[in-house]
Amino acid sequence: MSIIYHEQTKEFHLYNDSISYIIKVLRNGQMGQVYFGNSIPDKEDFSYFIETAYRPMTSYLFEGDLSYSLEHLKQEYPSYGTTDYREPAFEIIERKTGGNIPFKIAGIATDFVCVMEGFAFGSIVGAATVITAAFMGPLIQWFRKNWIKRMIERA
Repeated sequence: MSIIYHEQTKEFHLYNDSISYIIKVLRNGQMGQVYFGNSIPDKEDFSYFIETAYRPMTSYLFEGDLSYSLEHLKQEYPSYGTTDYREPAFEIIERKTGGNIPFKIAGIATDFVCVMEGFAFGSIVGAATVITAAFMGPLIQWFRKNWIKRMIERA
């Protein structure tokens, strides 16, 4: 197996006679999967494999860039957080409570702290902001428990 690193594009191309596996450092510093499949010739830039597009009803990571969302990018090691609502590859447990605070409660509290900070610095806090802060975490957890697991079990 050969490994080629392209410093300018921050891409790793792992390949043999049968397969190519390409990963890269994404704009936010996380590792992303670019390609996995039949062996392809090496080139300096494989970024055309990364699908970025505007999608309504999603969160975006960078201000003003409506094409970059971790929700739709293939991540090598996904983590829960900004714009990525899938199951994380790791979990952090807070020592003081030993993980006794449910994640959805901690998430709601964090969202409300952010809303209050915005309000304190002069931002307009509308009904949609408050509704999103209060219900996004529980809705994601409910859908994960009631729909996604059922769909996976049926597959």
